[in-house]
Amino acid sequence: MDEKELDRVLGAALRTDDQFLSWMFAKSNLPEQGWRRVLIRDDWPWGAPKGDQKKFRETDVLVVCEDIHGNRLALHIENKGIQRPFDPDQASDYPRRARAWVGVEKWGNYSQWKCVLIAPRDYTKRYPVDCSHFDVHVSYEEVAEQLPLFKV
Repeated sequence: MDEKELDRVLGAALRTDDQFLSWMFAKSNLPEQGWRRVLIRDDWPWGAPKGDQKKFRETDVLVVCEDIHGNRLALHIENKGIQRPFDPDQASDYPRRARAWVGVEKWGNYSQWKCVLIAPRDYTKRYPVDCSHFDVHVSYEEVAEQLPLFKV
């Protein structure tokens, strides 16, 4: 499967599988329980540059959930296959875009966010500078334990 197909698999699991959603939040160092789904987009939402973002960019999968207190948190997920390096400024634009979309109704009106990189385990060793722009790294190998289609 290519990256775009895996984005759809990831989005479907986040949309329908409570256990997988809880697992993803735990991997992101967030409380596992008590989240209500607000918005899940696996159709590569993108927008014009805002703030210090360099150019039009997409987020592979956007997940916005709300806790029991009404606080909304977004996970901006980048799915990166083993053969594909980042485009110039692509990684550094993830947190810029996440910041720029805070409070925007179209993107779930979230107030907090984390950027999550899903990539094969050795990817972070090959591209350490780009990977440093992400708050959370989850390996394909870890995801494959939950979603077998991610086996590399």
